[in-house]
Amino acid sequence: MVKPTTILSIAGSDNSSGAGIQADLKTAKDLNAYCLNAISVITAQNSKKIVKTFNLPLKVIISQIKSLTKEYQIDGVKIGLVTNKFLANEIVKIFKQYKKIPVVIDPIYKSSTNKIFVNKNDYLYIHKKLSSLHPYFTPNHAEAKVLSMVKNNKSASLDEVIKSIQNKYKGTFVITGGDQEGNYSIDHLIAGNKKFLFKSRKIKKYNTHGSGCCFSTALSVFLARGYSIDSAVKKSKAFVREKIRSSPDFGLIYGPVIN
Repeated sequence: MVKPTTILSIAGSDNSSGAGIQADLKTAKDLNAYCLNAISVITAQNSKKIVKTFNLPLKVIISQIKSLTKEYQIDGVKIGLVTNKFLANEIVKIFKQYKKIPVVIDPIYKSSTNKIFVNKNDYLYIHKKLSSLHPYFTPNHAEAKVLSMVKNNKSASLDEVIKSIQNKYKGTFVITGGDQEGNYSIDHLIAGNKKFLFKSRKIKKYNTHGSGCCFSTALSVFLARGYSIDSAVKKSKAFVREKIRSSPDFGLIYGPVIN
């Protein structure tokens, strides 16, 4: 039997199954990959709001991760919602020895329903620390502005944000454009001194809950399979677009991307 591409997702749990660990599991399955998981935060939510959150104890999260790394050959890591600075430190300790596997980070700051999960200083510390793994970051425009630490970042240009990010973090950035206004989604790939643009017309559907999770997980799978970053971005964008087109219809204003 052929061993499947195996990734580990460290992320929050979404009881509506639209985003988080649940979206990661479904994305991996649709891509014929196997997704191990370590839950960092439990949420109670629906399409309208985050009702409650519970941060799991650090020891429990680390135990989840270590129990898997002892038994499985992990081909890629996807990191989603992390709210604990000490967890970031432990993740770096564990995965700094895995120098050949790609690490994809979806740096979640707040939900699409405007729930802020972590205070800004901790958020910046966490992702600065995780950047020592030389990961692939996948922030949307709003998250990129927060990470950039540019003064008056709400009015900062994308060029200013990119320049600041390049100076402050190690790793590659894919700044996704789905949260921007307009008819097109324009993603920016910043890999060292190289920049690439990926432009696609937005699909007129409201079922976009979990699109960032699906994209980052797909990116982790394709990078784990040896695709170059630009090819992996193209394939991940195509995957998410197809999932939005075929998304399940629950009659919600903000429904899930993936069935």
